[in-house]
Amino acid sequence: MNRVGKRFWWQSRMHRPSQRKPLFNIEAASALAAAWQTSSDCFHQVEATIRDGLPEFIACAAVSGSLARMEAHDASDIDLILVVDDRRREVSNRDAAMVVDEVWGRLDSIGALRPRSDGIFSECARWTSLVVPAVRGKIDESMITFGQRIQLLLDAQPVTSSNRFVELQRDILSWYTETRLASDFDEPGPFHWLWQDTQRYWRSLRA
Repeated sequence: MNRVGKRFWWQSRMHRPSQRKPLFNIEAASALAAAWQTSSDCFHQVEATIRDGLPEFIACAAVSGSLARMEAHDASDIDLILVVDDRRREVSNRDAAMVVDEVWGRLDSIGALRPRSDGIFSECARWTSLVVPAVRGKIDESMITFGQRIQLLLDAQPVTSSNRFVELQRDILSWYTETRLASDFDEPGPFHWLWQDTQRYWRSLRA
């Protein structure tokens, strides 16, 4: 990793909510203070529970949703994304599913609440699927993969392997970067695909 990459990794690591104190005085807002403390405690409990013993093909694990935003409360579920690194070796669906079951077996032991069984956190994210060029701009892409990609950029925090998490975020941003069609959409800059996908995600949440 070059000097710029190291600086990016260190700064992004230190600016994650779970690794810093609130940037404003929340003592006067008891609900926010309680949510921040609950989130911090839960984050570190999840981290301690799953950080060891993961197979080598799991690039990183990240939490998303209310826990990642430090808004969790006692009834919040754990939105966990396990990322499979399948860039150099094939990983079967069975092996990936077994990891999900094994990790959630650990989380069940600490009383963690599971998310929906058919949502974007129900299966592993695959590195190659998140950045395959053929699906950029495709409206019929898998909604699970689409949602995982957006969440990994929007509010996810790594629970394991921070450096791999940052590498994945860079790959996703590079995948979104494109200038060839920018003039057709009258959108300056390289991130018009990201802009369109963010709007699509927001509208799906509203719907």
